[in-house]
Amino acid sequence: MLRKSTILNLITGDFLNQLTIILSFPILIILYTPQDIGYCGEFLSYLSLLSILVTLGYDLAIINPDKNKSFIYFQASIQFSLINSLIVSLIFLIFFNELDFFSDNMLILSAWVYSIIFLIGLIFTSLYSPIRYFYLTNNKANDVSQATIHHSLIRVFVLIGVYYTNLGWIGIVLSEIISKGYFVIFLFLRRGNITKNTSFKNQSIIEIFKKNYQYPFFVMPSSFIDTFATLAPLFFITYLYKTHEYTGLFFLATKIIYTPINLLSKSFSDIFHIAISSYMKESEKKIISFFHSSFIKILLISLLIYLPLGSLAVITIPIFVSDMWKDLGLLIFILIPIALGKALTSILGRAILISKKRSIKFIVDLTRLVLPLTSLYLGHTLELSFFENLTLFSLTVLIADLFYIVVVRYSLNYLDL
Repeated sequence: MLRKSTILNLITGDFLNQLTIILSFPILIILYTPQDIGYCGEFLSYLSLLSILVTLGYDLAIINPDKNKSFIYFQASIQFSLINSLIVSLIFLIFFNELDFFSDNMLILSAWVYSIIFLIGLIFTSLYSPIRYFYLTNNKANDVSQATIHHSLIRVFVLIGVYYTNLGWIGIVLSEIISKGYFVIFLFLRRGNITKNTSFKNQSIIEIFKKNYQYPFFVMPSSFIDTFATLAPLFFITYLYKTHEYTGLFFLATKIIYTPINLLSKSFSDIFHIAISSYMKESEKKIISFFHSSFIKILLISLLIYLPLGSLAVITIPIFVSDMWKDLGLLIFILIPIALGKALTSILGRAILISKKRSIKFIVDLTRLVLPLTSLYLGHTLELSFFENLTLFSLTVLIADLFYIVVVRYSLNYLDL
């Protein structure tokens, strides 16, 4: 179990990180248009999705009571990330001119420059979680907290600075990549504090792949679909409405409404994962009891946060922003059900990783992907307005997420003891 001081340090770092994200929202609204945010959102979403593929799912195995196994998976995540990121970026360069994403955008940089940005962004994005998990598993939350605080401050300063370079939306992307890169490099250079007094065993990535094939074949696809279910609406909205303005509104609204819950889920999902894994040494009954109590607490906290926040956004945001952002408050209120679902699944969903039935997550994630997108397409076909369609979509996402929680609870009847 993590010590209380460790938990407090972790939460403090993540709280300050989320605070700087909140402070960056006015900067984004003042300096950039919804279209800029739309392009940036799509590019960062590509990085998020591909970062899951390049590590082959081994990052999720790093949180392990066996410190030696944790180190082996950490090494594997780094090696797979570097190799696969290079391959993916070369493919990106080769097919650059075929990407519809850039077809209606003012390109001010060459294909080579965009590809280099893509490669560096993919490496840093894919290594962010592995190095965080490795430090937490070895009770180094102080280092994680320190790196998180630096990372968040750098993001804000770079975000303001790049505006004056006239790079447009790619400047926002650079602020994310540079700040995330600092986090990764800072912790990577300090890893000797963990490894110097410990005799970890080394394994080749081929050996790791042979012995732990379930991660690339079951965990990674499931994790990819899980993330794609969250990000796919961004691409689908662009496809249906043929504009990045709605995409930008949706992206920023989700960023704002996810911020409070990210404060909880980023820290508490790691804590929950470590805690429920440690209970495996005790009893199945204790694990299930811990799961139920966590569900109730997360739901109550989320309702107390989001009902006032959504109401306040509808009233205040139109007063302080320009006309192109005036509908942002209404959209935030509409997306409250999605935030509730994310709060529950992002934390409680980790429990399925200790079950023998974790492969069923793949099927559930397909449901969570197909059902909401179908509702979005159906609403557009019925000629609902953008906001009416997003209301239907938001409620559908919540239903799908609750179904996921039921499946996770069922999987705990088959623990991988």
